[in-house]
Amino acid sequence: MGTDIHGVVEELSSSDNAWSLVYVLRVNDRAGARNYKQFAALAGVRGEGPEPRGLPSDISDATRYLWETIGDHTPSWLFVSEAVQIFQERPRYIAEPARVPEEDWCDEVEYWFGESGLKPDDRFVFWFDS
Repeated sequence: MGTDIHGVVEELSSSDNAWSLVYVLRVNDRAGARNYKQFAALAGVRGEGPEPRGLPSDISDATRYLWETIGDHTPSWLFVSEAVQIFQERPRYIAEPARVPEEDWCDEVEYWFGESGLKPDDRFVFWFDS
């Protein structure tokens, strides 16, 4: 039995200053792949790493629903820019070298999340199951 990551990306609306869900992480995304080095670096899951931040108090209703429906343990969050940096530094396989950041932010986000429209200050909210 292993540990998997689940998560969403939320963006902050400038009109009402509320977060809304814009993307659901898929298992086949590189960011959603089972990578214990990344899990440890994100929230200390399956290895040494930072303490998880917990769920933000202002998550969207859709994110709260997903957490309550499929959430298991260790909720946390990072800005997309922070998550991409962690993903770049911890490749999935030993044979896969650490990625050199692309000049174009959209290319780098699309590589990891499978979605190019995410912004550095969007929020990646995630949790794990075992």
